[in-house]
Amino acid sequence: TDDTGAFTQLQHDFGNEWQAKASFNYEEAEELTELFYVYGTPDRETGLGLFSYPSAYDSVFRAHFADVYASGPLTLFGRKHDVVAGFNWARGNNVEHSQYSDDLGTPLPPLEQGYAHYPKPTWNPISAGSDFDYARESLYATVRWNLSDSVKLITGASRTHAGTTGDSYGEANASDDTKTTPFAGLVIDLAPNYSLYGSYGEIFNPQSELDIDHRLVGPLTGSNAEIGMKGEWRDGAVNATVAGFRTRQDNLAESAGFDLDTGTSYYQGIDAESRGIELDMAGRLTDRWRVAGGITHLRVEDDAGQDTRTYVPRDTFRLSTTYDLAQVEGLMLGASVRWQSAIHR
Repeated sequence: TDDTGAFTQLQHDFGNEWQAKASFNYEEAEELTELFYVYGTPDRETGLGLFSYPSAYDSVFRAHFADVYASGPLTLFGRKHDVVAGFNWARGNNVEHSQYSDDLGTPLPPLEQGYAHYPKPTWNPISAGSDFDYARESLYATVRWNLSDSVKLITGASRTHAGTTGDSYGEANASDDTKTTPFAGLVIDLAPNYSLYGSYGEIFNPQSELDIDHRLVGPLTGSNAEIGMKGEWRDGAVNATVAGFRTRQDNLAESAGFDLDTGTSYYQGIDAESRGIELDMAGRLTDRWRVAGGITHLRVEDDAGQDTRTYVPRDTFRLSTTYDLAQVEGLMLGASVRWQSAIHR
């Protein structure tokens, strides 16, 4: 795999705290892979039921990105507010070719017996592939309103257009989507050490995954809302956040299987809603001892109220700590632990 990138950034100060920035990026990724894929479901008793699917793939992805925005203060009603407005643009192309061999579907021995070697096959001529062009443009603006010394309101919106044209394994594909997504957030300082906050934003994200008919799944849409409280102690050395959240995702591309005819995975769009609570704490207990950790509990359900995406853990716990040894300058010891509830699929 070869990755190549180039970028440049320009910045101009207009005075009065206003400035403009422009960034330009180029990305190229070339990949040549030979994979020994295994498909099937082994029988619990015999271990049989797995089959070979050796294949070779080559792909080239090229893309150009640009982002231009201006930021600065705006004075209204006797108070100074912060403004950001900009435009981003992207163009890309992805070409893929797939090659296979004549020994697809060879029965394999049970995994318990082990097989360290599989003969490399002779690849047939290129038999399938895809060629896509991507385009995306977005206009966005955000204002941070200083309503008072203790109340800050953030409002914003972006309008995004995304389009795709091309074909995948002989199936023509095209998409053209435009959507405006708003965002709002509010922070209220209840006391010098505590703040209450809330936010709401809508989701729009074009997806490149294909369904079983080799057609684009379509864009992901939805919304995200969160409310919580933040606190700090010991002059900011220790911080904590407790929050409740709800995320709605419609048409999320989820793996649905493997197409033996093309040697590619296919996806389906699912609708899901997650709700949960989260607690995070981090800080410096002493000049040398730092600790961070948190817990998360959530539920993920489909439109019928049934559990979905069961491979996502419903409960997680994480804790990490570091300590600078005074006896050896520059030496730090650390440890971390992460626990999650059981998952299945």
